[in-house]
Amino acid sequence: MNGIARILVFVVWLLFVAYWSYAAFSVKRTIRREPVFSRSVVLVLVGSGSVLLFPSVNNNLAASRLLPPNVVIDFLACIVAIAGLAVAIWGRRTLATNWSASITLKEEHELVRVGPYRFVRHPIYTGFFLMTLGAALVPFSARGFAGWLLIFAGFWYKLRREEELMTSHFGNDYILYKARVKGLIPWIL
Repeated sequence: MNGIARILVFVVWLLFVAYWSYAAFSVKRTIRREPVFSRSVVLVLVGSGSVLLFPSVNNNLAASRLLPPNVVIDFLACIVAIAGLAVAIWGRRTLATNWSASITLKEEHELVRVGPYRFVRHPIYTGFFLMTLGAALVPFSARGFAGWLLIFAGFWYKLRREEELMTSHFGNDYILYKARVKGLIPWIL
């Protein structure tokens, strides 16, 4: 099943890239963008993590596995990746024209608290973390999990900067929202 799991997780990522590319054309005009340094930190961490998480075709994945191929882990990897894609797309569709790839304020920016935003403040990141975890589970290697941790660190940094911007822009409304709704995992984190 490992070959099927790899293909399915790859298809999940293709769908993610295709949807994000399509949806990026329908956003509001940006009025404030994050500093270049902040964006660079995220790009370095996520880029480095991606190199580890998605190794080249010539990499011998079998030699670096922590466990032998396992149908249960492969199945779990596919389910986690598909669930992540569903959550990320649900979050992106709900955020609609307020979305941006970088930390920004949009023209007439709205504080979205419906759809998945009722359960977590950052459902797109939640979905992305699930998709990358699914990708890490397929090879089940130290390299894959190290990549996942670097990507997590990059998006955790981005999440913190985004929270600062939302708090400064929406004030008490965002503070109350933060007190009521967890950031990434409903009722936990």
